[in-house]
Amino acid sequence: MATAALAPPGARAADTLETDVTREGRVLHVRATLGADASTAICYAVLVSAPGEPIVLRQVGEASAGPFDYTLDVTLAVREHPPERIEFERLEGNLRQMKGSWTVAGTATHCDIAYLADIEPAFWVPPLIGPVLMRNRVEKQLEGVLQEVRRRMPAAGSP
Repeated sequence: MATAALAPPGARAADTLETDVTREGRVLHVRATLGADASTAICYAVLVSAPGEPIVLRQVGEASAGPFDYTLDVTLAVREHPPERIEFERLEGNLRQMKGSWTVAGTATHCDIAYLADIEPAFWVPPLIGPVLMRNRVEKQLEGVLQEVRRRMPAAGSP
């Protein structure tokens, strides 16, 4: 499990990120959490564009570990369950399987975001590289979520 305290200048020290990726056969099981000193409303809003009907979302991104670079291209069916949960499942793309959820919990001053996913690439990934590759990708994604949470937080001392 990788744990990082994410506290750039001016940030609150309570921001945390933990990831754990295990492999079972070809399937990578991803478990990640992010903690931020922000309300659950802000945290949930960062994860969704607009609540409503099921969404079809295409994601394209790079994943790398050492000399190994892969393009991940997946179309997901996304269903929102405001204000706490977002579920997603693969429809098409170069992942054979991708199913999981985002869950937001906490209070008016602190949120915890959990990301859970089972991912199986449709392409070969060296067994020892897969978990590292996915951990790097998920950490980068969660760091982006945390940056956006911080951006949306009211400035200290404002009403």
